[in-house]
Amino acid sequence: MVEASVKTPFYRKKSILILSALLLAVAILGTTTQSWLHTAVDQGAVKVGDIAVQGSKAATAVTAFAVVAIAASLAASISGRVIRIIAGCVILLAALGIDIAIIAVLVNPQAAASGPVGAQIGLTGIPLNASVTVMVWVALAAGVLLLISALAILFLGSRWAGSRKYDKYQKPASSASAAGEPLDDIDSWDRLSRGEDPTSGTIEDSSEHQSTQEKS
Repeated sequence: MVEASVKTPFYRKKSILILSALLLAVAILGTTTQSWLHTAVDQGAVKVGDIAVQGSKAATAVTAFAVVAIAASLAASISGRVIRIIAGCVILLAALGIDIAIIAVLVNPQAAASGPVGAQIGLTGIPLNASVTVMVWVALAAGVLLLISALAILFLGSRWAGSRKYDKYQKPASSASAAGEPLDDIDSWDRLSRGEDPTSGTIEDSSEHQSTQEKS
């Protein structure tokens, strides 16, 4: 009786988690191109209407951390276990930085808008009214999900099989020829990289098969 193979839940798969982290980081980067704050200046003779402040100007750290998270997600997708854990730590730190920077904007939007607005109107230190847009909350939600994805990559990453081409820290698995399976291009390349003859197993198997036929 053949036992049913246990399928890995989709939320624990390498492709799902790393792709989620990558897409979330891209989404956060995309929100920084949109308006995060609407401000109005009304101080004596200085009266300025609605001024929109982009996320990249209201919280410059968010843009930088999002780029770092994208790079780390790409690295985690092709690396072995050790590098993947390091990339997961980088994504985690980037997510923390993103969330802290966004919360700072939510707590004190006036302070976040004062610099960009002052540079635009040529005056600094003027009291202004600032309100946040929905894009700030979208960025915060994506930042929290990115943090969760980073934690999942850290805890589950050690159980994933690494890329055979890039993972130099894993013990070499049994070759396909040892299991009686034909070698594919990647297996052949891996054996050549280790200085082995990728055709040796095939030749030996063919010789044994011919010997068996002659004896019979």
